[in-house]
Amino acid sequence: MVALALAILVILVGAGLAVDIGYSQRQRQRMQTAADAAAIAGASAIVTGASTPSAAGINDAALNGFTSGGGATVTINNPPQSGVFSGNANYVEAIIAQPQPTWFLSLLGFDSIEVKARAVAGATNAPGCMYALNPSQSGAITVDGTGMITSQCGVLDNSSSSTALVANGNVNVTASSIGVVGSTQANGNATLSPNPVNGIVPVSDPLASVPAPFVGSCSYNNYSVGSGQSVQLSAGVYCGGITINGNAHVTFGAGTYVLRGGGMNVSSGATLDGSGVTFYDTTGTSGYSPISISGSVTANLSAPTSGPLKGILFFQDRSVTDGAGSVISGGVNANFTGALYFPTTNLTYNGGGGNAYSIIVADTVTVNGSVTMNADYSSLQGGSPIQTATLAE
Repeated sequence: MVALALAILVILVGAGLAVDIGYSQRQRQRMQTAADAAAIAGASAIVTGASTPSAAGINDAALNGFTSGGGATVTINNPPQSGVFSGNANYVEAIIAQPQPTWFLSLLGFDSIEVKARAVAGATNAPGCMYALNPSQSGAITVDGTGMITSQCGVLDNSSSSTALVANGNVNVTASSIGVVGSTQANGNATLSPNPVNGIVPVSDPLASVPAPFVGSCSYNNYSVGSGQSVQLSAGVYCGGITINGNAHVTFGAGTYVLRGGGMNVSSGATLDGSGVTFYDTTGTSGYSPISISGSVTANLSAPTSGPLKGILFFQDRSVTDGAGSVISGGVNANFTGALYFPTTNLTYNGGGGNAYSIIVADTVTVNGSVTMNADYSSLQGGSPIQTATLAE
């Protein structure tokens, strides 16, 4: 009887331990979900700059049922205080701790068990580099004729149209991934690799947080470079835009070129050089005009590597709602290193492929030539201008 009583006691203690530990494990799973969400929210705050990492993380933890002072302790560290990413300001650490009451173990003097969960998320380079933002346009991304896209990164099409991405003729689209909100139409001998994933969730403008440059008074008016001329330009406000005629050679000094009406028109045969430059295309007294770089243009233009306009080469004013589409072309001798950002207008792009990285974000995108999009962001401070929040620990 004594042995039986002891055995029953052991069984009850074991059962009690299993129940209490099982309950604590279930609570820890809830905590881990909240910690993951809090870390991602903090990292997203770094990406967008909409709020501080700490406030964003604490808010998301509360949405998942854990609030400091409400029985739990929520700690958000930026940078993390421990782990692989300790001291890295691009990462956020979320720690949630809460004592969990016991039932059976309380008979042995253990009234609660401390349960803790930890997660780390960081801002990393986004996998995509070509985005069509229009929510409904047929052919929001169109590849025509003998067009070819060879991309080391992803292609995303926000259009819900049944013909959101259209490939016509002997075209080839190869990317790390192809995602379409609507559906894809491939005509003729068109090939797409990998097979597009249709029905994805729409993405927001990935460059929405980039601040628009200040538009001041005119530095130059209706600036034009004649055929055969060789000039060096300085950053400033170009009212009436910039016109560069054939066989002219223009070197752009580093800085921001505000095209206040008139856009930028470059004729075939011109040569463009410049590093650390951004062209901001906005409206002027004559309204808005697009960028037009076409024909046999030789170009070596690259965006700033740091600062608020890091990685942004062409930037169309977001307030333009009905502007004409831009054309940036030039073939194998045209290298445009940086983001081509035309959030509310069409971009026709047929650039070269010698640049370290390429990013296209436009309302709609048309390609009818050979385009190579690389994804080497090592020259940029902090990586790509398009970041995403990803769990790391």
